[in-house]
Amino acid sequence: MILKTAVQDKLNYYLSLQERCMLDESQRSDFVRTELGYSGQQSFVEMVGDYGVILWDATLSAPYLGSAQFDVLLITGSKIIHYDIKNFKGQFRFAGGRLVSSYNRQYDNPKHQLERAHSILERLMQQSGYTGKVESYLVFINEHFHVSGALDDSWLMRGQLQEHFKRYKKSVVQEYQLEIGRLLMDYNQPFDHLNQPIRVPFSEVQPGVRCPECRRLVRIDFNGKIYHECEKCRESVKVTEMLRASLDELYYVKGEPFTYREAMEWCGHPSRSTLQRLLNQHFIKSGHTKGATYSLREKK
Repeated sequence: MILKTAVQDKLNYYLSLQERCMLDESQRSDFVRTELGYSGQQSFVEMVGDYGVILWDATLSAPYLGSAQFDVLLITGSKIIHYDIKNFKGQFRFAGGRLVSSYNRQYDNPKHQLERAHSILERLMQQSGYTGKVESYLVFINEHFHVSGALDDSWLMRGQLQEHFKRYKKSVVQEYQLEIGRLLMDYNQPFDHLNQPIRVPFSEVQPGVRCPECRRLVRIDFNGKIYHECEKCRESVKVTEMLRASLDELYYVKGEPFTYREAMEWCGHPSRSTLQRLLNQHFIKSGHTKGATYSLREKK
């Protein structure tokens, strides 16, 4: 059971920019890293979904203890297990205490980050009166990752996960597990300002409605049509679904609430009543004049 899912505003920003503008090299690299990180975590969460309560992407902070980011926290049985997910690909080796790729790109030993996060989690739970066990593992989720050299017992390769999961039992989530999860959520204080995308000026981003199937920007005739057939992939999609997705992208691309006028121009001037209905259903309105703005409701 997923008690907390990952917030992926950064990834959604880059996905929303596709077909709308050109990214420079630093932005493309940041996009790839963000997408790989998310896909690796998503793959792992799907594997452990039936073993207990999951907090996906939490930043825990407590006075005098510090703070740390946790990719996946699994509450199963009477344990709390922390998994730090790495989606590296290729051949790696250890050299000088660092992880080095076949292209000689060097990474800090991820064991140090894992140990620091484990210490904070363990002390936080002790401070809260929790007497169960806390474990931490480093998971290399990509099946095409290979590393030479002695590995720590806390390191798990993709091929080891099936055997690792045998120690857990699939069972109905217990209330005490949910209580632990809610306790951890009380300490969740994400540092969003430290994980921002490399932005493109909003004025340089091309507006428009996108086909959700082929991801291409399309021209739509809004004259009472319920469905639109994409000229590129020939899929037929509800116009309201395309407009809803486009409004989401407007919010991510702008990075702040938008006005009704901006929404109308971004979507290519659809029906006023349809646009207003979508805004009322899926966005939170602030203000009551022409300067009113709309922000995206939290998705369940």
